Amino acid sequence: MKKFIFYLLLFPSLAWAGNADDALIRNHFKQGNTFFDNGHYFKALETYTKVIELDPSHIKAYYNRGLVNQKLGFYDRAINDFTRVIQLKSDYIQAFFERGNAYFDEGSYKKAIEDYSKTLKVIPDDAQSLFNRGLAYKRLKNYKAAYQDFQKLCDSGNDNACTLAKKLSPLLVPEAPLAPKDREKPLSVAKKQPLQPAIHAGNVKGAKQEIPPKIPECSEGMLDLGDGTVKDCKSGLIWMRDLGSSGGIKNWFEAITYVQTLKYPTCGNWRMPTRSELKALSDNLLNCSRNPFLNIKNDFYWTKDEHDPDHAWLVYLFPFSDERINTKKSTLCMVLPVCSGI
Repeated sequence: MKKFIFYLLLFPSLAWAGNADDALIRNHFKQGNTFFDNGHYFKALETYTKVIELDPSHIKAYYNRGLVNQKLGFYDRAINDFTRVIQLKSDYIQAFFERGNAYFDEGSYKKAIEDYSKTLKVIPDDAQSLFNRGLAYKRLKNYKAAYQDFQKLCDSGNDNACTLAKKLSPLLVPEAPLAPKDREKPLSVAKKQPLQPAIHAGNVKGAKQEIPPKIPECSEGMLDLGDGTVKDCKSGLIWMRDLGSSGGIKNWFEAITYVQTLKYPTCGNWRMPTRSELKALSDNLLNCSRNPFLNIKNDFYWTKDEHDPDHAWLVYLFPFSDERINTKKSTLCMVLPVCSGI
């Protein structure tokens, strides 16, 4: 009789413990998602890991932790997490896509192509997989395959893919060999022109000198300057208004080169912002009644601050995250150019 009573008492306690673990797992996973959404990535990593420790088969925790590892530049860890997802659920197509992205970011383009191709086998017209595979082919200088992916997207109305296909098109046509008579024809010697005196614009009658436009004064908020730029009235800095025109995400080296080529009437010396400048901008935007920017989103943005020759500091916007994050310069992140004067 006592033995029977013992089991009656034990079974409810086991059921209660199981329910408690399930509730704890759900709470940890929900908390990890909150950290993720607010840009607290190291806290998200820690919380998702707690979920996995409690439930080693929690597919969504592995997947989300893989996304966090990828954002932080921990590509090998991200690849391991996405691989674990695939082991647990072989038809989890999104895991193949994200693992392809992680392989791409670490420079393993052949493996990235394999994963993008697996995604496309299931979803043949997936635009993201086609575009990313085209980029991977392009990095491997397989221009024909890259062109085919971009042209397929171009035919469906993707302007970015059309631009890339157009750039690759000349690389697909080999130069025609010279005819024998052309090869045997002697080269003519160019005649030198007489040296002309140097002409200075200031000394030429009627020469126009470019006068930069006067930047309007403002005391608070953000001012749209009407030429594709926005002035932060508090700091005086000028920012690019439409982030869509910045060509999307770039690695750190591409971003540095890109901002140096920008030319706007109101400002000439464009550069990458510092971490403190991005924080000030984020704080100022919180107090604005209207956001003048276009295509700004919650994501990682590059700063010009280097951590070492291979790493640079990132900032998470918007909202601004106080976490100090550095990652490989080969990582692809958002670019928000700034200018501090004419």
